[in-house]
Amino acid sequence: MISQEWENHVHMQNILDKIVQVESEMKVAVADRSAGFGEFISWMKSNGAEVDGVKIAQFSGYDYGLQAEKDFEEGELMIAVPRKLMMSADNAKDSVLGPLMRKDPMLQHMPNVALSLLLLAEKFNPDSFWRPYIKVLPTLYTTVLYFTTSELQELKGSPTLG
Repeated sequence: MISQEWENHVHMQNILDKIVQVESEMKVAVADRSAGFGEFISWMKSNGAEVDGVKIAQFSGYDYGLQAEKDFEEGELMIAVPRKLMMSADNAKDSVLGPLMRKDPMLQHMPNVALSLLLLAEKFNPDSFWRPYIKVLPTLYTTVLYFTTSELQELKGSPTLG
């Protein structure tokens, strides 16, 4: 089973490498997401989020994260995000994707795909409620999904590979 999974991975990686090559030639400008942090925090607060004593800061060797601006007592609230500000597969059902989700049983059982499609649809909607959120999302993620074939090769023989 593992050898078949590995062969599938290598095949998919070859396809992804071709996609990355095509995308790299597209010269898509990437905006400085930090420019949208103020708008994002205002959007959150105007929609019921509670943000007290923390700010978005850059951390050397990492990226952006939350930084405490004061000492917090154990159990003290730092941030509270109401459900309406959480992009979820439920939002996809109520969006332009709703008709597709009702027709496609696979999409109904793959909330991660529905959420990805919602994010794409909202990214290109100039009137999107989610625009302040989308503008501050990172363009790269460091997860196992982005491991190279040689990095994954190091995991061969390990249950982690599967």
